[in-house]
Amino acid sequence: MKYKHALPLFPAVLAVGMLRSQEPAQPVAVVQGPAVVAPQVVPGEYLVQHASGVSLTALRDAVYAKASADDVDRIVADLVQKVEQEREAFVRDVEALGGTVVQNYWIVEGSHVRLDASKVEGLRRIAGVVRVDPNWIHYPVLATSTNASNHNSDAANVTRGLTNNQLVVGTDLTVAILDTGLDAAMGSSGRPHRSFYKGGNPSNTTGAGISGSRMLGRFVAAGASGTGEDDNGHGSACASCSAGASWPGNDAGFAPDANIVGWKVSASSNGGASTSAIADGFQQTLANVTRYKIVAANNSYSGSPSMTEMAQQAADRCAYVGNVNVCVPAGNSSSNISATQAGYNALNAGSINKNSTTRSSFSGYGTQTTGKIIPDIAAIGASLNMTNKDSESTVLRASGTSFSSPSVAGAAVLVRHANPLVTALEAKALLLRNTRTGTMGSGLGSGVLQADLAVNAAIRGEFTSGKLSSTTPFADHSV
Repeated sequence: MKYKHALPLFPAVLAVGMLRSQEPAQPVAVVQGPAVVAPQVVPGEYLVQHASGVSLTALRDAVYAKASADDVDRIVADLVQKVEQEREAFVRDVEALGGTVVQNYWIVEGSHVRLDASKVEGLRRIAGVVRVDPNWIHYPVLATSTNASNHNSDAANVTRGLTNNQLVVGTDLTVAILDTGLDAAMGSSGRPHRSFYKGGNPSNTTGAGISGSRMLGRFVAAGASGTGEDDNGHGSACASCSAGASWPGNDAGFAPDANIVGWKVSASSNGGASTSAIADGFQQTLANVTRYKIVAANNSYSGSPSMTEMAQQAADRCAYVGNVNVCVPAGNSSSNISATQAGYNALNAGSINKNSTTRSSFSGYGTQTTGKIIPDIAAIGASLNMTNKDSESTVLRASGTSFSSPSVAGAAVLVRHANPLVTALEAKALLLRNTRTGTMGSGLGSGVLQADLAVNAAIRGEFTSGKLSSTTPFADHSV
């Protein structure tokens, strides 16, 4: 099978959004910081793209056929073995230059290399190498959205879907959070934050995850640091937007009974994450799609508008091969979208203000050089109340498209829960088609997210899929 994908070339530029937290008795006030900074790289590290890679057709077929987790694990193990065999000569050539191959990816035709900068031209001349990029560093993009005045996921949550007549709350489905980690050890409690338990009640240990919670695991991507515990707060806040449960003093997220799994991609407490770590986070997400029943994944980071950048290709493959609704933010620099992720197969989310359909002043919008319009859809990202890591007596109040994106991811979980026949592509179409009337355009993409409309359309079966073919595709990539 061939995967058709446009392949323009553009440099990566970065944006920063920092959390500044306090511990007052009232909800924490966090100021969004949308400043654009000079591009930063991991010194002496490079991402190499090869002319060929391994086929992901068997993996995609297994995921869509709902094969067992063990069967998928065997396919992934085979992919790992095949890619290492295919890269044996490349590894020898890199070592001859005095370098080290940190990782050979199977999700994309790429490798992560450590090498002295003076030897990079030699790296470019290795047989089969088509592109060499620095290992750029990206940062989190930091701003009640569920009621009838806003996105109305509250109404969706009391609707009965086609999955065993269950209420549409995300039960047994999972959202993956690729971020700064998750609060799996809240304060000195030794357990996850209460927002990640069923009903927001840490005494209810009927969940399938850590200490009876809905947090199935928190892992570390290659190139990240720590244990997967959140050392910044951004990841836990994003997780609560997607799938946090209500508890005294805080509202529920969009899919309050969904499970959560986290991949920490950051290497420092300021949230900075390398391109290689984000790419590996998507690779690990794809490898575990079946085991954890992952239907949505969120990465609320700045990134490259180039569809050929390694992390963008990995996100694209995760969505296409894994049947996953990948969600990313539009950025916090208004019309400057040079650090906004391409999100080719993702849902790119912009921000509106609460109780309105007005674009937040910081929310990214415009047309990327590839012709893609930013954003795809809009959700509240201004002054949201969210889970505050290591505290259950306060909530985090923050602004940024970082929090619009996981809200859309949570809505995608609801659509997939409402009708289990809906694929990621169909869920994306349902969300984009069923936005609030009269809100399309004006920097809001297809319009303002309306979760209840998309859920009801899924239940009514208002979707279909087909295939288009072309004799002159932009480019062919084996999948």
